Amino acid sequence: MQVDPEVVKALEVAIAANPRSVGLRVHLARVLLDGGDAEGALRAVSEALALEPADGNALAVGESAARALGDETRAAGYRALLDALGRPPGGPPSPGVPDSSGFSEIVQREFGEAPSSERVTPEFVRSEWEVERPSVTLSDVAGMEAVKRRLEMGFLAPLRNPEAVQAYRMSLRGGMLLYGPPGCGKTFLARATAGELGARFMAVGLSDVLDMWLGESERKLHEIFEEARRNAPCVLFFDEVDAIGQKRSQLRTAPGLRYVVNQLLAELDGVATSNEGVFIVAATNHPW
Repeated sequence: MQVDPEVVKALEVAIAANPRSVGLRVHLARVLLDGGDAEGALRAVSEALALEPADGNALAVGESAARALGDETRAAGYRALLDALGRPPGGPPSPGVPDSSGFSEIVQREFGEAPSSERVTPEFVRSEWEVERPSVTLSDVAGMEAVKRRLEMGFLAPLRNPEAVQAYRMSLRGGMLLYGPPGCGKTFLARATAGELGARFMAVGLSDVLDMWLGESERKLHEIFEEARRNAPCVLFFDEVDAIGQKRSQLRTAPGLRYVVNQLLAELDGVATSNEGVFIVAATNHPW
């Protein structure tokens, strides 16, 4: 299969617009590898690993690309890093619980440079969801003055004045529902809010939550909130939230969705865990 130049060009444009996106670079590497361009795939992998040395997907693509080029030494290096990601200190391999010190040593031995301590802590390793740091701010949003004023009052002003927050015993958490027709800038406004806060940004779509298996949607929803809490301060953005946040009285014939709504309310309430530093912004075309 040959590389589709239009697909590659579109991905390169997306990467230029989101230079910190590891996921886009890994996706480009996969496209290049599937198209037979193993050298290009390795370049994309190297750029991804420069941003996130512990990204398991990038390491896996790098291993395949190196083997395609016949570079078994480099492939073995990527495999050693992948193995290190799944080994807790002093114990057998366990996916999702990396040995930070061992991983750092292997990176240094194989590639001559150890990652920063932030990059090898478990909460930043092998995330299923992309977390970005937006470069846009509210000054990049044209118009919408009333909405921007409300965002300033509800989110930004308290964060800029921690003394006032403490004096009034306020909490640096909250949520907002943006509504309007498709294409009016809801997603861009949410991303700009995160940029204004200097916070991380997580965009969540329906495919990230809904699952055909009973209980999986609730598990995914919980993990999404946990990821946002680990990356606080973080703006957690739910697009088309009406699909997963309907009134429970309207879901009598769809008990599966009712459980999802219950889970969403439990996560928003934060009874079992703290949502400090997590700002939930949702968008819908149907606010009712």
